[in-house]
Amino acid sequence: MRLILVLTCLLPLAGLAKRQPPNIILICADDLGYGDVSYHHGHAEDIITPNIERLARNGVWFSQAYSASTLGAPARSGMMTGRYPQRYGYEDNPGPFRQSEDVTIGTPDSETTLAEKFGELGYTTALIGKYEDSYNQLKHPNRRGYDYFYGFTGSIIDYYVKARSKRQIYRNNKLVIEQRYLTDVFGEEAEKFIIENKDDPFFLHLSFNAVSGPIVAPPEVVEKFAHIQGERRRKFVTMLYIMDKNIGNLLNTLNKHGLKENTMVILTSDTGSKPRATHASNGNLNGERGTFFEGGIRVPLIISWPSKLPKDFEHTQMVSTLDIYPTIFSACKARKPWSENELDGKDIYSQISGMEDASSHEYLYWRANAKWAVRDNHWKLVFADNKSPVALYKIINDEREQKNVINDYPAEVERLNNAFVNWSKTLKAPQWGWQPQYCGETKMDFKNPNPQALSIAD
Repeated sequence: MRLILVLTCLLPLAGLAKRQPPNIILICADDLGYGDVSYHHGHAEDIITPNIERLARNGVWFSQAYSASTLGAPARSGMMTGRYPQRYGYEDNPGPFRQSEDVTIGTPDSETTLAEKFGELGYTTALIGKYEDSYNQLKHPNRRGYDYFYGFTGSIIDYYVKARSKRQIYRNNKLVIEQRYLTDVFGEEAEKFIIENKDDPFFLHLSFNAVSGPIVAPPEVVEKFAHIQGERRRKFVTMLYIMDKNIGNLLNTLNKHGLKENTMVILTSDTGSKPRATHASNGNLNGERGTFFEGGIRVPLIISWPSKLPKDFEHTQMVSTLDIYPTIFSACKARKPWSENELDGKDIYSQISGMEDASSHEYLYWRANAKWAVRDNHWKLVFADNKSPVALYKIINDEREQKNVINDYPAEVERLNNAFVNWSKTLKAPQWGWQPQYCGETKMDFKNPNPQALSIAD
């Protein structure tokens, strides 16, 4: 466990011992929809998330938070770098095509991750759960700033891992035989990490594979929701209930060990949900994961720090999961570990600590192959696919994207389109993916789902 802390991350108190820097817990759910949390306006009526709501009522919750992508892998990468993943060619999920044989899937080494920066600050760092960025040994969590890894690499895993399962669970570089329900396993492992590291600053990235498919839940828990119609919906609600329970257990662990007041807890999702596949809910929003309509990119986001941030404060202006990176370091009062204009994310800590309901972004941008979108505080321009016309929505009062007003506001269309074109000029070409016409036609075998872990010393 690291004992040396960077002095700039300490808070001196006159005549008193220096206070320990805050612990940081980043909880990322998988495909958690806007309507899947009970504190959001327009949530599904059968949703039960008391512990996620408890977190929101004890912190700041954002009703216009956006992911960096509608696809999980680039969205997670952007969250961990504070930069649009499209800037470094991370535009699609890992797939069978790439620009050339020299291309390696995953966040490039030129990008510095949250975990790597926290390591420089003397924090003990851990990733528990899903790590979608690793499809080869060089990108393993132990090589990207995490002191401790417990989970799986790749995209989808069985909730009950079997010997024949495509993906397995690893503790750092060692295979773990684990046959219990994975959401419970990851929750318990997170609690253990907190207890074992409670005396020194830690950064814990708890990356649930819930509530993404496959739709599987313990039958004895599903029985609690017999009143809900539809077997798949019952199972989905059960999956969400179990994840929420484990989040509650984690919060209780912080309380029990006196860590609550000095721990910032962030909860979000990589993307919106896909109701047709999982029976999840994006509330009243249009679209789903894989699209740039609101249901695909607007996500739950909560930041809670009881001793520093207001309670039950709804922030209603647009923010991005890219903002998590700079905001965390601002909260730590650490020297900015980046140069001016290096990040796309904005430091919103002073806003939320001062209960200022404003947006630091002039525009937010999205692109994945042929699809794209751009929005500002009032308008959103969307190109859904080659089969659909470009659409303009006055998003400030049409968040359901019901009325295409592209013919009524040509000046807004031109302004937004120009902003998107100028942004696109700063991006690297897509480096890999599923559509060779965009990412290159070099075929590769990326199906090694369990690359052997390598220690930092290797």
